Amino acid sequence: MAVALVGQIRHQINGIDVVEATKLSVTKNQPLTKKKGAAGYIGTSKGIGDSTIHLTFAVPALKMQFQAFAMEAQEGQTGFTYTFFEGATVYQVPNCFAGNSTMDNMPESGDTNHSLEIQGGIMRQTSI
Repeated sequence: MAVALVGQIRHQINGIDVVEATKLSVTKNQPLTKKKGAAGYIGTSKGIGDSTIHLTFAVPALKMQFQAFAMEAQEGQTGFTYTFFEGATVYQVPNCFAGNSTMDNMPESGDTNHSLEIQGGIMRQTSI
């Protein structure tokens, strides 16, 4: 039985579509600590989680979306909100700040990419 699959994931930074991003990876980081004693496993405690977002951008000849997000999104003390849509489900990551950025170039194939790592708060599902 064939079913429809999610292909493209729409995503936004502060409500602006990220159209030049060619790759998206979102990681929910949940710190866990297992406790074990002489008699074996005692339990597991959970710390305060956060999220990491990795975006890879194509590089157009004119001003890139990457530059706008990497530079302008740093303003303010609470950061920006990153939103992504997985089918009908909407997720938001608040309090985001752009961290590491990388540029890759392969002259032979003419391929250039910029990558951006975003650190944010706890990812929340906002609709079904």
